[in-house]
Amino acid sequence: MPKTTTNRPRGQSRISAAPDASGNPRDSPPADRKDFDKALAELEKIVQQLESGNVPLDKSLELFQRGIELARQCKQRLDAAELRVSQLTKDKEGLFQEEAFEPEAEA
Repeated sequence: MPKTTTNRPRGQSRISAAPDASGNPRDSPPADRKDFDKALAELEKIVQQLESGNVPLDKSLELFQRGIELARQCKQRLDAAELRVSQLTKDKEGLFQEEAFEPEAEA
């Protein structure tokens, strides 16, 4: 992918679309962030219930299916956020260049 030189004033970059601590793009509508946070909280609650071992089999299967749905929703949001992330690097002249984010390979 070709690198592009950007000569933006200090403090102004396209990094504003980087995800926040929850994995949501910072410029996404608040409802989207809320939906992600709500889905993640529900998923964490389901995991706790299933790990407790105090849930009947039928209820466990229901919770498991709901957990899969929520995990997929969260992954889609994180994937969308990752596509929007870019990183700035300095070239030999000290100018900033924007490069596409390339995640590290999973082991």
